[in-house]
Amino acid sequence: MKVICVIGIVGLAAAGAFTVRAEVPSAVSAVRVPDVEKENIPAAQTAVLRQIIGLIDQNRTDEAATLFASLQKKDEPASPIQEFVSARLDIAQGRYTEALQRLAQIAVFHNRDAEWAPAALFFEGLVYKQTGHPETARQVSEDLLLGWPESAWSRRADELK
Repeated sequence: MKVICVIGIVGLAAAGAFTVRAEVPSAVSAVRVPDVEKENIPAAQTAVLRQIIGLIDQNRTDEAATLFASLQKKDEPASPIQEFVSARLDIAQGRYTEALQRLAQIAVFHNRDAEWAPAALFFEGLVYKQTGHPETARQVSEDLLLGWPESAWSRRADELK
């Protein structure tokens, strides 16, 4: 039986990989588009990333993955929105370890990003809740409320309890 380590997103960044169990369905969510100039992402690419999130929310994962793969450039570092979309794809495809690692990348390298840091925390909690770790999901919910009280994701924190 595979189990999930309950170490939290910051501990995950330090600890590396682990295995998970259970299936996490894609949660329907409204994701605001970040300030395009702040992330230096062309507006057209941001629009496509929003479309990919919509496809994931509609459980059209194969289409989303194909479209996302067409955007990937190996010579450029991933922006927070790209990491977030990649994590959402990982969740939708049952790759929970990879999803949590990507969410940890956002938490560690973009922890002051008011758009993507709280979104990453929310989906971290969702993964823990859906994989049978409600106590950890509750703790993530509290961290979300504490760190990002004004975020739209904090208003959804009760979904993690």
